[in-house]
Amino acid sequence: MNSPQKKWSVKINGKPFPIGDLKLKSAVLNLRTLASDYFKISSPKKFPFAEGDKLSLFFNGVCRFAGNCNSLKTSISAQKKSYEAVFKNAWAELEKIPYTQDWQALLEDAQAISPQRISRIILGQSADGEKISAGEQIADIIACANSKGAGISTSEIGISTQIPADEASDMSCAQAILRVLKWMPDIATEFDYSNENTPVLNFKKRSACETVSIENAAVKSISFEKRNDLKVQNVCVNYEKTNTVNGAAFKAVSRDVYPPESDIGCKNSLMLTVPLGGYSQKTQHQKVETADISISSESWWKSKVPFLNNSKISHFNLKNIKRKSTLPRELLSGNIMEWMLCAIERDTISADVEYYIDGKVAGMESVSLKLLATNARTTTYSRTVTTSKQEPQPSGLAQAIFEATEDTQTEGECAIINAQNLSLFLKNILYENELENACVTETALDIFKGELKAKFGPPKHLYPADIAELFRTASTRKTVQNPQIRLTGETSKDNTFQYSDNVYTPVIAGFPQDSYKLSIANPEDGSEIVSIDPNDIPSTDEVNDISLKKLLIVSNGNPRHAYFLMSNII
Repeated sequence: MNSPQKKWSVKINGKPFPIGDLKLKSAVLNLRTLASDYFKISSPKKFPFAEGDKLSLFFNGVCRFAGNCNSLKTSISAQKKSYEAVFKNAWAELEKIPYTQDWQALLEDAQAISPQRISRIILGQSADGEKISAGEQIADIIACANSKGAGISTSEIGISTQIPADEASDMSCAQAILRVLKWMPDIATEFDYSNENTPVLNFKKRSACETVSIENAAVKSISFEKRNDLKVQNVCVNYEKTNTVNGAAFKAVSRDVYPPESDIGCKNSLMLTVPLGGYSQKTQHQKVETADISISSESWWKSKVPFLNNSKISHFNLKNIKRKSTLPRELLSGNIMEWMLCAIERDTISADVEYYIDGKVAGMESVSLKLLATNARTTTYSRTVTTSKQEPQPSGLAQAIFEATEDTQTEGECAIINAQNLSLFLKNILYENELENACVTETALDIFKGELKAKFGPPKHLYPADIAELFRTASTRKTVQNPQIRLTGETSKDNTFQYSDNVYTPVIAGFPQDSYKLSIANPEDGSEIVSIDPNDIPSTDEVNDISLKKLLIVSNGNPRHAYFLMSNII
């Protein structure tokens, strides 16, 4: 066994195992950001573990890696057999578990919508449509993975930047995290294996990582280049919304610029166009016709009591006039809605009518009128109704992108020998005053040779190769039209308001009608569209509670609510 290997030890499934018994031919530990760390070993001897078994790797008693066996490979040739195993850390669990969110949905054969965990997701906002930070979103993704057995612990995810709401589907928890962090190229990940049973996932800014010098290390080779093509002068995010008012659409644009007051559109100025869901508004109209209630006026009584218009009646006297309501006017047509801020109530007006024929008292009749009293006036009431809310604008996005790209990045790789005790992962390295912003994002340590290979600079799997790629950052994002869709389950809304005149006919006691009748008429020709007559209600004790009831229906495969004027279910 080579001397560098003597300081290394392993545990398999939590139990110490002599590393010499593995007869290792090669062993390389790879650490990566925003990807799985992995430990790859090979041996001419068959391994004493199976796929899924856990291995912990220690150097001088300190845990440097913990993961599960992800693959076992056997190679057979005429002369020999060889075996290869790859262990991956907890990030691999994030790659295996789909990210799901709670949505209000209607299952087949269900009677009502209920929360369902599905793989359609909206990143960047909570279930009720409120903006959340990237850190809060990532915490929810990891919580989802842990609910399925990932077993990942995290330190505080201090990423306060907000991202645009991003609708997607069918992606793993790892893919969801990378999708959030595409807006923040400066963020990197690192696992702390101090607790071998529960490694801690840390999120760090590459620009804030510790700086170390490798001048005193045994540098075998080094190559690098400065990536001035990635440097930007400023960042401008144009948020575009299409708002709709009464069917007319118009575009609104707001800008997030960093640094503030900088020259937008100059050379190496990064401009991103991010579409956001706009609002939709309609104006609702309600036409109302009313008339004054004049109980002391003979002409008013004649308009309400037909027999008083008999040409034989010379005049009449009103006695014992009584009213239930004090509202001044009668509703002749239309509806009084709550939003109109007008009162309406059922009114009963009664009086004893002494009428005269040929100058003599001909009789006395008790008359009772039933009508709808209100304080509304004859006019058309209007209000603006927002049928869909606009998507909130993120905060701090331009600054986050600028801070990741304002400095010149140095990209390259190096090899260092006798480096088994050297930790360079997520360190900004210095070498002969030649390197700047050279953050190590990947290392490969050969524990046999004690040789460390490190790559530094922008991470290849996330960061764009040149500035042109940054202009396409927002191109794959799907705009969220209804921010509260997860909470309500409504994929779209019926934005149509239909107008009609609702005519209430006053009822006179002693005549054929014994209650009021509701008619809905066509405003163009006055033809009756709907007639609701209480006399049509079956006379039975089973029928009661006739009122508007909210019911769940299905329209084009989507759950909807509608109000029905109906009795109790019998």
